[in-house]
Amino acid sequence: MRLAAGLGIALALGAAGGGWWLPAGALVAGLLALCAPRVAVGGVGGVAAGPGTPTRPSAARVLARLGLGSRLSRRVAGDEPPTDAPPSDEGPLPPGSGLAREAPPSGEALAPPSGEAVAPASGERAVPPASGARREPPPSDAGPRPPRPAARRAFRPSATTHLPPRAVPLLTAARTVARLALVPVFASACGTYLLPQYRVPVALAVVVIVAAGDGAGAVLPRFVRGWVLGILLVGAAGLVALCLAIAPERGVGSGPGFAGIFAAAAVLFPLLTRQKPDRWLAGTVVVAAVLCAVALHQLGPVRLGLSDAPLRDLLAAVDGQAIEPLLAGIVVIATVPAALGALTGARGALPRPSGSLLCGLLAAAGAVFLTPAQALLVAAALALAEVLVTSLLTLPHARSVVSAALAITLLAWIPGLDLLLALAVLALGVLVVRRPAAPRAA
Repeated sequence: MRLAAGLGIALALGAAGGGWWLPAGALVAGLLALCAPRVAVGGVGGVAAGPGTPTRPSAARVLARLGLGSRLSRRVAGDEPPTDAPPSDEGPLPPGSGLAREAPPSGEALAPPSGEAVAPASGERAVPPASGARREPPPSDAGPRPPRPAARRAFRPSATTHLPPRAVPLLTAARTVARLALVPVFASACGTYLLPQYRVPVALAVVVIVAAGDGAGAVLPRFVRGWVLGILLVGAAGLVALCLAIAPERGVGSGPGFAGIFAAAAVLFPLLTRQKPDRWLAGTVVVAAVLCAVALHQLGPVRLGLSDAPLRDLLAAVDGQAIEPLLAGIVVIATVPAALGALTGARGALPRPSGSLLCGLLAAAGAVFLTPAQALLVAAALALAEVLVTSLLTLPHARSVVSAALAITLLAWIPGLDLLLALAVLALGVLVVRRPAAPRAA
């Protein structure tokens, strides 16, 4: 969904910086997303990860804290004392109290109250009623499961990662601002394709809608996300078919050389989802490379790089002006859910609706004062900064070394003004996230 929401802007920037190397830039961006370490740290106001601190609680504890777990889940989480047996100084359980019966002594079975037979579990032997015999579990030949290597667990989102406490605010701020910077990109893309002459008001309306939705706790159900993904894939397939069916008009110019591959990768990198499984990332990279290739085939690098709305110009080149309203509808379907997901991820642990209002105000400022191209460049710089910070904190793993080198290389191709703006935003995020130091004990 991210890719479809921002590709209408990234195609022009990628073609201007990478030329014919734009599809290869998508592969480089995918390689960086694959190598980037995945460290699970709480969002703004989250719990700082330190030595021995798990970065993700157990399922039972999460259910108990949300009030959705059973009595067993609450008991496992430690929020409710066990009620299977009363304290020794309070006597027997009162009738109708709803508490469990007293556990039998060791070696005895708990017979059902009605004298009925106990239903055997899977693989167990049935026990006749009132026989007094105990059920025996089936023999198990399988030994304990061997633990996964520590090198693989270190980069899983659910792994326990040991980070110094002073580094947590920097990593949390980098992750927060990287997600928040995508909201102006998606809002501006919606305004560019829906009503180009009123791009800023439309972008503000999108930000207001997603901020209000996040403040109200709106979350897209899974089947809705599936339908949106299906619509986007059908639209992409139709665009590819049109570009391949119509012979292109050969333009002049060849665009930048091989070094432009890094500029193209820097622009496409923030549109790749790094929290999904690797097969999802691979599919996203393939789709991005195919769409970039057909756009270059039809328009050429010079014409594509000079376009303000590449997808609209692509339809005009294949005589598809009649379906431009359909393109605008697909862009709205892609950008609004993507902006909602980005704002929700940026809000993190901030409470609703105050956290949603704060993130919405910052995103609205970006949508008003930045052009779509500038917003995407700032988002790219912040996304690469997040990868660089995470890689430096998880050294000396091989994947951290590769991702840090790639992130520095791609950051070098971001324009200086946009890079300085991204650094200022990151510094502001660190100041907001950092907590006051606890007073030392006397």
